[in-house]
Amino acid sequence: MPPHLNPARFVTCAVMAASALAAGCSSSTDQMLVALATPVAAKALDPADPTDRSPYRYLYAVYCNGRVDRLDLKNQAKTGSFQLSDGSSKPPAVPPQSAGTSVTDSCLFSVHKPDGDLRTQLTQQARAYAGGESLEDPRAEETSAGRVLLSYRLPGADGLGFALSDRERALTVPLQALPGQSLAPGWRLAPGGRYVLLTLNKLVPVERGLQQLVATGEMRLYDAQGRQLAMLNDARVAGPSMVLMPKEDMDRDTPRTAGHWLNIALTPDGLAVFADPLGNYHFVELGHVFGLDPVVGLDADDYDSRLPGLVYAAQ
Repeated sequence: MPPHLNPARFVTCAVMAASALAAGCSSSTDQMLVALATPVAAKALDPADPTDRSPYRYLYAVYCNGRVDRLDLKNQAKTGSFQLSDGSSKPPAVPPQSAGTSVTDSCLFSVHKPDGDLRTQLTQQARAYAGGESLEDPRAEETSAGRVLLSYRLPGADGLGFALSDRERALTVPLQALPGQSLAPGWRLAPGGRYVLLTLNKLVPVERGLQQLVATGEMRLYDAQGRQLAMLNDARVAGPSMVLMPKEDMDRDTPRTAGHWLNIALTPDGLAVFADPLGNYHFVELGHVFGLDPVVGLDADDYDSRLPGLVYAAQ
């Protein structure tokens, strides 16, 4: 634990994180980015300032098993970990549970799920905007600052396309230069809704007709005009998943729920944060600064205990 954050202070921050989330964890697309400061007071991280106190300097990841990890986004490192049950009242308000892995059969907290009508409403709005009427089977996935990330079926192909709708412009724009593969990539909308990151996967045959999902380490960043801004490769977040399954059982949700390394967040200062079930993290610099508005997932049915709730803080 870093010397400037004593155990008592870490307990306080961990409880604040859980309280700010109200639920403490999220479903795989029900991910609220909550700042413990008002956006108007926010400033970007200053690499030259050792006393930087941006309210987005630290990210607390609160998992369903009660584990809280503290991530220093400036130094791109995990600086502490704590079980909420160790710092709660006696008897503990949060029951103790093994913190060895973030994968659990259930959540220690009630999981807030979005209203399914909101997804339907945003999907219908996007279809009514210019550019949205031709999308086949669109589905709103995430939203931020009046913009919505949609997936849709590619016409005449076994795969998914993606588009961004903008309420202010009444416009829906498909992403260009999408990966040429039938297996859907993982996706994440950036805070502010102006950028989308796709993480690519592939299926590798193993035995007896089973397929193993493998992350390639390739990422593609898109802007609000649908243009591909960057293509990145990072071998640290590549590798096989923990799941073997027949190919016919794969669906549009599988890539983001079965991968070993999971993209849990895009941060305002342009980092993609990846986590594995054992509490290890990698940080990938995307070369762009994002907004401050929270990202809200829209899938009320898709639950993944490995995805944490997120809270930003200055310390």
